[in-house]
Amino acid sequence: MHKDVIDTQKGIACLAGKRESYIRIAGMFTKNIDAKVEALRGFFEKGDFKRLNNEFHGLKSSSASVGSTALPKIALELEMAGREGNDELIKEKFEAFIDQYRDTCEALDEAVSQL
Repeated sequence: MHKDVIDTQKGIACLAGKRESYIRIAGMFTKNIDAKVEALRGFFEKGDFKRLNNEFHGLKSSSASVGSTALPKIALELEMAGREGNDELIKEKFEAFIDQYRDTCEALDEAVSQL
């Protein structure tokens, strides 16, 4: 499953080929997913789209750096929607984003365990 969601070689390359650094950073990315999702949901429920947009931006970059192939795309789409004030698109795709975030973390844990 993880090969469709995570490109570990890309992630390692982002860190100048340092495999151990990649493993450490991947662990940090997945470690607090439940708290991060809870925070994202809180911003969403409060209608704090500015803060949510900042989170999309950060997750776009950090997920790309660990070799995620899908999460950066949806994060970029939602970040751009936030910049354009398109709250309806964010509302429409928020749950898909959360699902993709969880899938990415699961796939990343699996991929790292196989390194």
